[in-house]
Order: sequence, then structure tokens, then C-alpha cells
Amino acid sequence: MQLKTPDRVHKEANYREIRQAILAGACGAEKNNFPDLEIIVGILIEPPKLSDDLAEDFAVLYCKTWSNEDKKYYEDIANEFGFFKTAEPHFKTIQEFVSENGDN
Repeated sequence: MQLKTPDRVHKEANYREIRQAILAGACGAEKNNFPDLEIIVGILIEPPKLSDDLAEDFAVLYCKTWSNEDKKYYEDIANEFGFFKTAEPHFKTIQEFVSENGDN
């Protein structure tokens, strides 16, 4: 997974803990999507085209047993961050045009 964190997050003293928590949430969301998985390995990097930082985080989620509480907990995280969701296309018709003299 690639994650471009905002500059304000980079400056937080607990920046790495925040990234690790996000990665753990993504791993739990993956388990919810694929309930037969028992071990999930997560890798999180900064997008090379969008960041000069080299940050990597790794996580292993052992999830052979998965309670309803686990499922709900990671569903909430997945919804908050939008993990594994595809954005819906939005179409908009523009009704305003600029005239030659700059008036609308």
C-alpha cells in the first residue's frame, strides 16, 4: 500500500505510530474482505512520485481466529479511511461561461 501523508502528520512526534496504525487497519480490512485468510502481511511505503521521503512499514496480522468484535472494529476503520473502495465518478454540467469582455 502507498500512503502520502500530509505535511502536518509528518511533523507529529508519533508519525511512525500513526502510519503503523493505518497499516494495521488496512490489514484488518483485508481480512474482512477475504475471511479465509489466516495471515496477512502488509507493506506501506511513501509514493515515490509524490514524496522525497523513504519510509517503509511492515505488519503481520495473525488472524486465524476472527471475532465479530474484530470484524466490526476493522469495518469501522475501513469506512473511516475508505480502504478498498473505488471512487464513484461524478459528472457535473457547467452552466456559466465567460464572455469576451470578462462578464459572466
